[in-house]
Amino acid sequence: VMLAGGVRPDAVALTCAMRALADAGDVDRAVEFFFEHIVGAGPEGDEPRLANAAAAAPPPPPASASSVDPTAWAALTHVLARAGRLEEAAAALERGVDAAARRRAPPPVEGFTALVAAYRQRGDAPRALAAVRRLAALGVPPPRRAALDAAACCFACGDPRGAAQVVRALELMGHPADAAAVAGYLRRKEDEQRALAAAAANGAAPAEAAAALGGRPPPSRLRS
Repeated sequence: VMLAGGVRPDAVALTCAMRALADAGDVDRAVEFFFEHIVGAGPEGDEPRLANAAAAAPPPPPASASSVDPTAWAALTHVLARAGRLEEAAAALERGVDAAARRRAPPPVEGFTALVAAYRQRGDAPRALAAVRRLAALGVPPPRRAALDAAACCFACGDPRGAAQVVRALELMGHPADAAAVAGYLRRKEDEQRALAAAAANGAAPAEAAAALGGRPPPSRLRS
């Protein structure tokens, strides 16, 4: 309505509109809206697309893309990650990191959190861990939710060493409370595994043993 009336909405309103399109199930239209109204066309009318983000030499974005607020790129990352379009989401996140660097601002942490959550859902421990390492390399400790998701993904995929690395990174970056929260979650999962193994050794069915242990909320339900 605002655009039709010749009124230019601010970045927050445009980002909300993009999210609304995605929430309605039209992710393709949400992405088009982002590039049309938030990024805008490049010098020759070309817009930076993310479909070929995994290519060896993707074309550079136009100057207009570098002026986009990093939080807008984080919002696009969230939309794409939730839709399972992880290669595009990772590319959008890198655009956000670049935009933040140009502004000398912190990287878009929300985008990293959304991407790590999507990697956990897919069971991709190497990429979940890589995303957390990338954020740490940028000088920003991963938020508790992202750290929990990465550690939980590593643990579920049989990589306890990777999970322990997340805890150590939080400790080294001066966040002992978050490190303790992740370590506590991992200890509970280890205890559950041992209890399940013991119950199975005693002849209990796996489902019965799991029910006896009681459920625990997944890391995504824990507050940061």
